[in-house]
Amino acid sequence: LAAGATLAGGPATNLISVTTAADGIDEFDGFCSLREAIHNANLNDEPSPVAGECPAGSASVTDVIVLASGETYA
Repeated sequence: LAAGATLAGGPATNLISVTTAADGIDEFDGFCSLREAIHNANLNDEPSPVAGECPAGSASVTDVIVLASGETYA
């Protein structure tokens, strides 16, 4: 699914996919941590210009944070 996709026939959503189990916020490491995803979803932050980082949250549709199956987030 891509950003702005619809899940199971529901309303449009803004997907933010977490790509690392590492904790922290580093807008230039090329990964999207759970902490970064929550931060961007809550504040509707602008996305980092670095590829692989979390997209911005949305003020107009529901933000959905997608976690990797079987991963442990400290």
